Amino acid sequence: MSSSESPRALPFPSSCPAWCAGEHEASSVADIAHRSEGITVPGVERSLHPNGDIHAIGVTEITIGLEQTRGETWVWFGSDQFARQSTVLSIETTKRVMRAVTALLGDAP
Repeated sequence: MSSSESPRALPFPSSCPAWCAGEHEASSVADIAHRSEGITVPGVERSLHPNGDIHAIGVTEITIGLEQTRGETWVWFGSDQFARQSTVLSIETTKRVMRAVTALLGDAP
């Protein structure tokens, strides 16, 4: 790949998972990172004021998607635009987080 080509310009390999969006980030076809389209979840977040006493409520969006690198599939949470600023968890960890959140919310008003 020449230095003027985008890393996303790699060919769409026949081995892509069904959920792959076809935008690949890698230096070679062998190291392609498959990424799904992100699912954006709108939400409300609380932020603490710098002095720690007052919080602000704001609107946010969390994007969730799948990524596969070297045969391992991961779940990413964060911005669809900035993959390097995402939190990336294993499938097993994501399932544990989902069970924990479900249990916590079971007792919430």
